[in-house]
Amino acid sequence: MVVVLNPFAAAIAAAGPFLQPINPVVLPAGIFTERDLLNRVAGKRLDWGSCRVADYMTRGPETLRPDDRIAWALNLMHLGGYRHVPLTDLEGKPIGIVSVKNIVEFIVDLFPASVLNLPPDPHRVPSSYTEGGGED
Repeated sequence: MVVVLNPFAAAIAAAGPFLQPINPVVLPAGIFTERDLLNRVAGKRLDWGSCRVADYMTRGPETLRPDDRIAWALNLMHLGGYRHVPLTDLEGKPIGIVSVKNIVEFIVDLFPASVLNLPPDPHRVPSSYTEGGGED
């Protein structure tokens, strides 16, 4: 879910879980993620009622559309150091976000057997004999 806030909204509005409803007519001026909250806001002595999201958000984020290829999201994330890329419709209105987690889930869905059937230890060589109780 995407929560759209006025960039001049109080920072406390962004810290709470979905305190303001989505406003689909607002074009994205920036993105404020948990990374921004942890790296730019947390631990500082701020008046959360008076400081603004605009002071701490990543301004002018590059955006993608839902039908753009996943390679574009990976490219933006790699080159820009982002973990989230906003998705917009043809008019530039925010409609979602793609995250690194979304991409990992996509890749796992493509190769489930290769990813989900790994041994518990990545440095362990699979053995050719039965372990645990021996043979019957």
